[in-house]
Amino acid sequence: VATDPDVGDYTDDLSGTDTLLNLVYTWANQNDAQFGVRVPSFATMLLQGPHAFIPNVTYRDNNSNGRFDIGDTPLDTAINRRGELLGVQRIIGAKNLRMTSSRIGYKSHPTLGDPDNARELRNIQIGRHRSGEIGSACSDNWGLVLGGVNCGQVNPGFHYSGDPVNRMGWIGNVPADIRMYATSGSFQLRRGEPVTIIVPYIVARGSSALNSIEMMRHYAQSSRLLYNSNFSNLFAGVKQPEGNLVEGFKLYENYPNPFNPSTKISYQLPVTSHVSLIVYDVLGNEVANLINEVKSAGKYEIEFNANKLTSGIYFYKLVADNFIETKKMILMK
Repeated sequence: VATDPDVGDYTDDLSGTDTLLNLVYTWANQNDAQFGVRVPSFATMLLQGPHAFIPNVTYRDNNSNGRFDIGDTPLDTAINRRGELLGVQRIIGAKNLRMTSSRIGYKSHPTLGDPDNARELRNIQIGRHRSGEIGSACSDNWGLVLGGVNCGQVNPGFHYSGDPVNRMGWIGNVPADIRMYATSGSFQLRRGEPVTIIVPYIVARGSSALNSIEMMRHYAQSSRLLYNSNFSNLFAGVKQPEGNLVEGFKLYENYPNPFNPSTKISYQLPVTSHVSLIVYDVLGNEVANLINEVKSAGKYEIEFNANKLTSGIYFYKLVADNFIETKKMILMK
């Protein structure tokens, strides 16, 4: 999926990759000539990746012919969600691929510019510069690695995979005329055997450029919920109860903080909401999914036990309706 997003003034865009949500996005960390301080965020998300048959991964290739056929043992199943009328197609012996690489391009840049031929485009597809160089977060003049993250441990195949909201990881810091590339593969196309790929385009405009990123992530999660329902709740919503138990959404500081090995996280909801509470490490990897369900209005407290994690800084993020907030906690063993 290749896009030239041009969010408002096209010369001041920044872009990144969210490997947890399977998307690439563009934003602007400065006032924009067209949008002012409330600059939108734009994203393309791989909601349903292509299905692929992978010998001895998605099926046991008993006859060693490199193709899933009679006599082979299926190890996985891919799905193709087609809506309520057509239902869900299940493809035995395959799996849906995630985003396998992402690149951020800059117009006229000698290394990161637009591809001039098929070879250069192929290099971009496999997570390299158009010249074929692998690249490195440690030697990138167009980005920074922040928050104590070791640049040598950052996967160069996913360009700018850090979190600009919390200033963690590999983040682009030179505004420019951006291109975004997201790739999934490889898989085989055969005559009469269609492969369905679903890619939503997401636009979110919050109270600021960084808040627009948070809202974009929330819409991406909502897209995932819609997809998981096989597109059956297009107009679903939640109703506000007649008497609110609390006023406003709120995520509280965990207590104790620092902690070892457990801490309590509290939050409140003014209305019935679908709630997601997830813990991430400094690289943006999900380490615990504490809540992912509908909750009634009220105040809640949950205990997080980190006895299997190493000491360090972690983040917990609450998403409820259009409310998104992230806080930091420190595990000290």
